[in-house]
Amino acid sequence: MATSPPKSNEQYTSTYYNQNQCFSFSRELTTALAQLSGQDPNAPAPYGTAAGVTGIVAVKHGQPCSEVVIYNQTGQDVYIYVDTSGNYGGQVSRKDHRLRVGDNTETTIRGLTNVNQVSAHTHTGNGKIYYRTQFYSSNPAR
Repeated sequence: MATSPPKSNEQYTSTYYNQNQCFSFSRELTTALAQLSGQDPNAPAPYGTAAGVTGIVAVKHGQPCSEVVIYNQTGQDVYIYVDTSGNYGGQVSRKDHRLRVGDNTETTIRGLTNVNQVSAHTHTGNGKIYYRTQFYSSNPAR
């Protein structure tokens, strides 16, 4: 007898759990360092800017992933910083630890456990980036 399909993706509530959840986001960047998060800053309260979301809240609402694909559509260079030390983005912008991504360019950051380990800022002004959190196919099975 076949089992019924899962009714939820919440862990331990069905016979199948999809850990490979991928999500897409966009974010307006400025010259100030901003931590990427797994939440939409334009979402209604209690998850978006309307609720007074701060950097600390963004840390709590990261998105588990093993890689982030970043699409730079800002019209300028974007600088990417990765902190996997547990500081979750760290808001530390050491010039010797950054990756420059040119306009209309995409890059993939691997070796992560959460999108909130990645921070970014623009070179000279405001602009929008798009990013996708995902698990890559060579991620080891548990």
